[in-house]
Amino acid sequence: KTYTLTQVKDSKGCIYKPTQNNTATVTVEKLSITTQPTTQTVCVGGKATFTVVAEGANKYTWEVSTDNKTWKLIDDASTTSSTYTTPAVTADDNGKYYRVNVCKDGGKCGIITSNSAELIVTTIDKPTLLNNGKYDECSTTGDISLSTLFSGTGLKFYSDAALTNEVTTFSASEVVTGKKYYATQTINGCTS
Repeated sequence: KTYTLTQVKDSKGCIYKPTQNNTATVTVEKLSITTQPTTQTVCVGGKATFTVVAEGANKYTWEVSTDNKTWKLIDDASTTSSTYTTPAVTADDNGKYYRVNVCKDGGKCGIITSNSAELIVTTIDKPTLLNNGKYDECSTTGDISLSTLFSGTGLKFYSDAALTNEVTTFSASEVVTGKKYYATQTINGCTS
């Protein structure tokens, strides 16, 4: 912004009108965080992305903490990115905290540290196998629903370990051949 000087006051209190160039340009550097990182909830094996919006910033350094007190620089985080994406998370990552330091390279505003944001990792158990996976084959003929062998939420059944061939029933005759079936359950978007 440009300012025009109309009078100048000296150290003795005397007021003078400038006789020379009477304009001055002042540049104000502004650095502020306008959007803080927020808590992220992901399933085991997923990735969490933390984001900050900082006005006037062009340099970012992300940190992680297990207690929200002692912070460690994340070595693999980009120093120029306003977002940080974790590697695939494990149950051990639950309860970690992330924050970012922002600054303007070459600026005089110093560094501003964001609020911390928690990582919540959702884990779920495998479906419960009922009756050790056995049923009374003498009283059952035809197709058997796999839901009679498992209990859980959002159950899906597969005839292969790769979980690519979804099925809902199996034939009583398949029990004799020892065919295996696999079950998953989905709770809050996470699958076991």
